[in-house]
Amino acid sequence: MNKILSITLRLWRVLYRITKSTISHYTKHHGFTRASALTYTTLLAVIPLLILIHSIAGAFGIFDIAADLLPELNNRFQLGLPMRQLSPIIEKARMVGFKQLGLIGSAGLFVTFVAALENLETNFNVIWGVPKNRKLFSKILMSIPLLIFVVLAFAGVSGVLSYIKHLMLLLSQETPIGGAEVWKSMSSMVSFIGFHGLVFGALFVLYKVTPYTKVNTYYALFSAFLITILIRAFVWIFIALQSLFFLRMSLFYGSLAFIPLVMLLIYVLWSLVLFGNALAWRLQNWPP
Repeated sequence: MNKILSITLRLWRVLYRITKSTISHYTKHHGFTRASALTYTTLLAVIPLLILIHSIAGAFGIFDIAADLLPELNNRFQLGLPMRQLSPIIEKARMVGFKQLGLIGSAGLFVTFVAALENLETNFNVIWGVPKNRKLFSKILMSIPLLIFVVLAFAGVSGVLSYIKHLMLLLSQETPIGGAEVWKSMSSMVSFIGFHGLVFGALFVLYKVTPYTKVNTYYALFSAFLITILIRAFVWIFIALQSLFFLRMSLFYGSLAFIPLVMLLIYVLWSLVLFGNALAWRLQNWPP
């Protein structure tokens, strides 16, 4: 019993030291300031990214990805996104394609996307102490398959959610009430696991690939797993306090109160993502 207690205390000491060291390294490299910069970059790049995604999706014969997927995710997982304000923006982005943009416009959007990746890589490399980024040609080669992967991932998630929704409609008509409720609970569980699995996978790829150095796979997996849990916890808290936040913001911003709320959401998410990057660095370079 004493041996088990001793091992437990030793483990907690190690966890405390790792956490303290990670926070120290995160703040030393201005993690919160870098999260602010990435928030600004996200707000600048989100519309060009949506246009690129819809244009590439149209080339594959897939349409209305964001217009269909985002409201479905918002309702199914209670994300609390202000869809009434966001829907017109998404609709305008959906209507723009490569033909409307032309060669120069399309190239400009792609350059914006590459510049956003450059900013992200720089912020990750600072944590890892990497003095330089990838060359421009390497970024372009990486950006094209990444865009295609994002489109196919969104299309896959949208297709699965649509299939589940259609299946639940059929089951509700052909099975007893109790059976339909069971299937509904199962579909919600599958959707919940699938969505958070997608978040976990995206974080793992970020931590593994983005820094211009070799990152241990296990440390990237652990950081992605922990940050996925923290993101879910923050979203729950954000949803619980959303009405209070909106009421306070409305006093200053009126109908535009959703803007600071969206900025706060993006900022905290980037803060958590960057903290996960610092954690992966700390684990790979432990003991200090």
